Amino acid sequence: MKKSIIISIPLAVAIASVYPSSTNANTLNNPSFENGSAGWAGNALNYFRYSCAFNGSNGGIQVKEGDCFAWFMDASGTSLTQHDKTPRSGTYEGSVVLMGQGNVRFGLWTFCPGSAPSSYGFASIPLTQSWQTFKVKTVPLNSCEVKWELYVDTDKQVFVDAAKLYVTF
Repeated sequence: MKKSIIISIPLAVAIASVYPSSTNANTLNNPSFENGSAGWAGNALNYFRYSCAFNGSNGGIQVKEGDCFAWFMDASGTSLTQHDKTPRSGTYEGSVVLMGQGNVRFGLWTFCPGSAPSSYGFASIPLTQSWQTFKVKTVPLNSCEVKWELYVDTDKQVFVDAAKLYVTF
């Protein structure tokens, strides 16, 4: 019995060192809007604005990550998306930092071969006047593409920063 334990522990360590535990990088392009709307899609871009900070804030708004943030006004019924078209197997975790007034919905879509698209998250999120982080996680059964989506349910201001999409294996 002890021999089996001794053999399996080094094997597990060897396997863990060969296969990385995550992509170790955010798969979204321009996640904190330093390049404006570059890399982003969706009809919310018709209402898209972005601001960059000086000494960490802009107009009293503290930036959460990087130097910039995006904001929308009167964008009810629109969405901001980014589609990662590299199929991967593993756990997908999307997140976003938000503040504002009204409600939004945030979630992930998976596009797996031979299956209809599946959505995860998208519960109504009431915004506040302080930055809040929201996360969604899913584990598709197959190697899938994934789309990150923020759906705007309000005609009030919505501030967005630090969008993330990670895959762990």
